[in-house]
Amino acid sequence: RHALIGQHSEVPHQPTTVKAHPQALAQCRNWLDQNLPDVERITVNSNAAAVEDVAKDPNCVAIASADAADHYGLMTLHNNIEDYAGNTTRFLILGHQETTPSENDKTSLVLSGKGRDAPGSLQRLLAPLADHKINMTRIESRPSRTGLWQYVFFLDIEGHQDEPVVEPYQPGKPVEELERELGITDIVKLASNENPRSPSATVQRAIASVVSEISRYPDGSGFRLKQKLSNSLKVKSTNLTLGNGSNDVLELVVRSFVQPGEGVVISAHAFAVYVLSASAAGADLHITPARDWGHNLEAMREAVDGATRAVFVANPNNPTGTWVTSRQLCEFLDSLPTHVIAVVDEAYFEYVEEEEYPDAVALLDDYPNLIVTRTFSKIYGLASLRIGYAIASESITDILNRVRHPFNVNTIALAAALAALDDEEFVRTSRQLNREQMAVLCLGFEQLGLSWIPSVGNFVTVDVGQPAMPVFV
Repeated sequence: RHALIGQHSEVPHQPTTVKAHPQALAQCRNWLDQNLPDVERITVNSNAAAVEDVAKDPNCVAIASADAADHYGLMTLHNNIEDYAGNTTRFLILGHQETTPSENDKTSLVLSGKGRDAPGSLQRLLAPLADHKINMTRIESRPSRTGLWQYVFFLDIEGHQDEPVVEPYQPGKPVEELERELGITDIVKLASNENPRSPSATVQRAIASVVSEISRYPDGSGFRLKQKLSNSLKVKSTNLTLGNGSNDVLELVVRSFVQPGEGVVISAHAFAVYVLSASAAGADLHITPARDWGHNLEAMREAVDGATRAVFVANPNNPTGTWVTSRQLCEFLDSLPTHVIAVVDEAYFEYVEEEEYPDAVALLDDYPNLIVTRTFSKIYGLASLRIGYAIASESITDILNRVRHPFNVNTIALAAALAALDDEEFVRTSRQLNREQMAVLCLGFEQLGLSWIPSVGNFVTVDVGQPAMPVFV
């Protein structure tokens, strides 16, 4: 169990630092926020190293076990300061007796053996674990203190993986699949917030014009589309990153700027891809409570700490349709420390007609750590072609494009998006139809006695008065 350790019987009036392994700091975050909110938090390689530092510095405190305090002749200032009692250090015992699976057990294992310097020694140590299908998530080797060219191996494992750690995204089923399952026809699909209108004739002609080129790889830089976007958005092409849908660029942000154990802050009821991307990267994910089904930006700011690397704000939010004003967004961005990347997801930007709704692209010059993402999947009606983009500073864009996979946007998608940008009438008509039919739906909810969340997107969340999953087919 985690304890706060220092040289004195009481916490110093103003300790300068609290030190611990990153995992221990994360597991005690709430306690530290409440009791030592202004004390600098410093990560070290191990809790033992933190305690060693405390033994040398009376103004430093550490997080470690009470046994460590006894070993170094220090004082245990507070016991059991972890936020969740299940977050304790576990010792894994390998033996002949089988144990029943508990939960998603996670631990670290130190491996050593004879002939650690011999070729193949690591393979011989890990083979039994691999044979038992134990998921090894991280392997490190460090020189041993006992002999030259001898190593100790540190292994992170996850046990009892009956279910995947990251749950897959569950999209709405294709119409054809539902028709086969239910034996019905003329299905109206509402699941994925798509524009039900077919692409305009202009876009269809652009698609037809490049079909003969699909045996060749696409333009990996997306030169023509970037030029068109830069003119439309009043930014440089070096501020643009193209993606296989905006999902692609959202994931790029996490892969580029968030290391395992570092923090990502999102709101409850936000877009599921934020959770998927952060979890897959091994990030320390903080989901803050919502306010009226939307982003509580004050709560999100409170969740940001020294280990936070990215925050995600969906504006408007999917699936609740809520939104934040220009003033609210700017105040939030003003409050963020410089080490945090702020991502504003504007997938439904073109549908919003509220006067106080912000155009986040116009804020880029004022906030160098801001990334704005948009897509052609929604109002432009190109969902199946998967094309979106990010707008950010040149330095951030350079990093994203280094991490981006080559040829991640196909030739047909590039041609369709290029033509779609010129078809302003299609966008205007789609927005008008959405406004009209949103009013029809909300009137129907009112007549049926159902409550709903007011939405500025092309979707609306409604309480159907019963468990939702049986209704979601």
